[in-house]
Amino acid sequence: MIRSGERGIALVIVLWGVTLLALLAGGLASTSGLAVRRMTHAIESAQAHAALETAAAAAELALADADPAKAWRPDGTPHRVAFDFGEAEIVASSETGKIDLNHAPPVLLRSLFDQSASSSAEADRLFSAFSAWTTPGLGGRALLAVSELAALPGITVSTYHRLLRASTVHNESGRLDWRMADADTLSMIPGLSSQARAGLLAANGRKDYTPDLATAQAFAAAGVMEGSWPDTARALYVTLEMAVRLGSGATASAEAIVRLSPREQHPVTILEWHEPQWRKEEK
Repeated sequence: MIRSGERGIALVIVLWGVTLLALLAGGLASTSGLAVRRMTHAIESAQAHAALETAAAAAELALADADPAKAWRPDGTPHRVAFDFGEAEIVASSETGKIDLNHAPPVLLRSLFDQSASSSAEADRLFSAFSAWTTPGLGGRALLAVSELAALPGITVSTYHRLLRASTVHNESGRLDWRMADADTLSMIPGLSSQARAGLLAANGRKDYTPDLATAQAFAAAGVMEGSWPDTARALYVTLEMAVRLGSGATASAEAIVRLSPREQHPVTILEWHEPQWRKEEK
């Protein structure tokens, strides 16, 4: 015969057993859910990376299209491309539309720092340090990447990003191509009026556009190309800014610098690839 006290103890043991089983089940469910989320994250991350590579390949084909009417012009115009798994927005910008840190004339380099720095004192300090780095007679060397500017002593984040947008190390001619330059870069050409910049932007890179005398003189002083146009016989260095959105809601972005040389054995060479962490938007 079971006494009432023993029944109470048995009930407590049963309740504890049920509670323990519930905790174990919850832990297993939580662990299982975490594993599923990790697996989903890995799959979507791989899909996002693959989508970026697909977008880059699509841009490379469009830029190298033999039909001038279909070929993309690397002038910063956004392009939308749809895929089975989502869509991409791609902006292609020629490196000739940027100021080359290793080959541009000193007057243009100085203007680059003057327009990018927050103050004249900062511009003086940074340009002095930059010149010491890059002047061969002073033991300097050519920069291998624009990102090296981040090591300039005392450079601010805002100044660095302005320099980053307007400069390159892949325009070996050293001559800025105004037809491929954006408004910010055009503003860095010394002696170029705001009215002249507006006229150049309105021309939209037309081959038949002829700059006026004052503009031509400013171009000559800064070593800017007056009548340039992408030459398909030569290698073309292009920055690709890509943003993709998958059907799952995941998004990713990347920036790449590629060398396009259709007439060579290896028509496409990726020189730089920067890909921040992908993310998934909440619905």
